[in-house]
Amino acid sequence: MKIEDMGTFSDALSYMEQHGIGPDDAKKLALQIFNWGIGAALDRMRPSRPSPVDLPEVPGEQLSLIQETAAPKPKKAAAPKKAPHRIPQDFVKDEDMTCFARERGFTIGEIESMWLKFFNHYAANGETAVDWRAKWRTWVMRGVDYKARDNRGPGGRDPNKIDDRL
Repeated sequence: MKIEDMGTFSDALSYMEQHGIGPDDAKKLALQIFNWGIGAALDRMRPSRPSPVDLPEVPGEQLSLIQETAAPKPKKAAAPKKAPHRIPQDFVKDEDMTCFARERGFTIGEIESMWLKFFNHYAANGETAVDWRAKWRTWVMRGVDYKARDNRGPGGRDPNKIDDRL
């Protein structure tokens, strides 16, 4: 039986008494087990886990009845780092990327214009990145800065001025 399966304080007491641990020692051990449960939750919030200094004095053979022999946890293989790469030719703007720009006040037309500039810029200059979606978010945030600084629309034109080309 695992400690987690014991459930209540009285379950732990009866289990230990069935295995030859005296009532007083069983009570001390059961109290300690349930205190460890609360302490473990609090220890997760602390930077390092203190070792318990208030362990009851119990003979080793009795203590071994309730101790778990935990199997060593297999180490997770570290995920290979992504290498910087050029913007993929099939990279397309998805809904999340559009929403990111919309949330920052850009219209659909401005977003399409920004996307074409973004894609062509990085396809032409050969710059590499690990995360092209993050690169898009940075591009959009710079667009927010430029728009606020210049109070201009897409393409650098003043939205309040009639286009001279007309």
